[in-house]
Amino acid sequence: MKEIDRMLKVMNKPAIKTIKSVDGDIIDCVDIYKQPAFDHPLLRNHTIQMKPLSYPKGFEHAKNIVKSELHQPWHLNGTCPEGTIPIRRIRKSDLIRAASLENFGRKSPPGPVGGLRPNDGSVNDGHEHSIVIAKEKFYMGALASLNVWKPQLGFAHDFSLSQVWLSTNNAQSTIEVGWIVYPDLYNDDVPRIFTYWTGDRYASTGCYNLMCLGFIQTTSKVALGAALAFSVYGGEQVYLDVVVLQDKDKGIWYLQIGGELIGYWPGNIVPSLSDGAQTAQFGGEIYDKRAEMKIPGPPTATDMGSGHFPGEGLGRASTVSNIMLVDNESGLVELPHQISGSIAGGESEYYPWGLIPDIDRADHVFLQQQFELLQKEVYSKDLYNVPCKGGDFIMKDTLLELRTCDLNDVLHKAELSVDSNPQPGKVEVDCREEAADRVKAYADPSDAVADRARQRSIEGRRQQIGRGRGWGEK
Repeated sequence: MKEIDRMLKVMNKPAIKTIKSVDGDIIDCVDIYKQPAFDHPLLRNHTIQMKPLSYPKGFEHAKNIVKSELHQPWHLNGTCPEGTIPIRRIRKSDLIRAASLENFGRKSPPGPVGGLRPNDGSVNDGHEHSIVIAKEKFYMGALASLNVWKPQLGFAHDFSLSQVWLSTNNAQSTIEVGWIVYPDLYNDDVPRIFTYWTGDRYASTGCYNLMCLGFIQTTSKVALGAALAFSVYGGEQVYLDVVVLQDKDKGIWYLQIGGELIGYWPGNIVPSLSDGAQTAQFGGEIYDKRAEMKIPGPPTATDMGSGHFPGEGLGRASTVSNIMLVDNESGLVELPHQISGSIAGGESEYYPWGLIPDIDRADHVFLQQQFELLQKEVYSKDLYNVPCKGGDFIMKDTLLELRTCDLNDVLHKAELSVDSNPQPGKVEVDCREEAADRVKAYADPSDAVADRARQRSIEGRRQQIGRGRGWGEK
């Protein structure tokens, strides 16, 4: 118990103000220069860098996309003053619950390179991934909007997460950001914001959030490790907008959540990332304790994301959208249009992935479960006309104005362009069936719809794409 008390004293810094959250968390407002990072020997006499000196080309566009406000339960009971940072207090019960005090707040080293496991059954450590991978260049940043859910876990020691992951090819140095449901660490089943880093392939450095020396926080508004609001099936959707950018001149990696700069990783704690990340990954991961222990039963009972299949549509299936990368040559670029050849699927048959247009949030969406019919990405921005029932076509501008892909509740006014009427007119229609045909066409259109689309060849932009046909521009 003496060792536990000693660790608590080291980890929990003196607070200028303390806030008790409605969910039971205790948030300590700590002097920004007395946060855990400054106990690190490499950060002595370090001057805090409040913001990047410059942003990559094209970032102004991204700022209009990834700007959702972050709401945490502790905000209801107060705020931390300027010059302090909010830190979720570690309790004695957290350390008692840990497998070991030495490794509290840390991951175990992965087996194969990069943490990914072969899909041939040769390795079964309980981890399953459903991810998109970019690894063609050195990346100086990544952006994504992570749909936040409260997944059900099948076993007390399981976890489920959605994240952005930047690393070297061998995972020697990594930066990870997202949300996680992790009872072993937090003693509950609610989604929480997390960061993670390592500088030696998870061997002895790195940790979650501020549980060790390294990440420097600058904001007084966001508590790492604190709970998040989460999406409602068929209802309000919650997104965690993640931005990670390298300041090449300073060698540090900044983290922004929505429109708020959270802090940064100094370059000397992730030295292998000094020239950029060789791999960027976006998506979900679950850990199934029963699979690792080879306990008989279903393949997995732990949800990834919402736990629902992409065929159920937006607002029901979990998504990662607004996926972008930063490279030296082009600045901010979109994924997967520029690097579609590098998209990789999930490791498990139980967590495959797919792409569909997301008219509401962005031009493309990565869905974290099963979308087996679609074989090629489709971009709403590239759709000039979409077939409606009876040979009519919804014009592009109208398509981009639609705010839903819900097949069960579609009723809107559309501007239709009919071949026999060269002057498109305003027509009020019940588009319930038309919208159903339109969205089904993305995944598995009938031959009649596909043939009609091919014959019309609207501006050469429609392409048939195997069993799952769609229309886009490569």
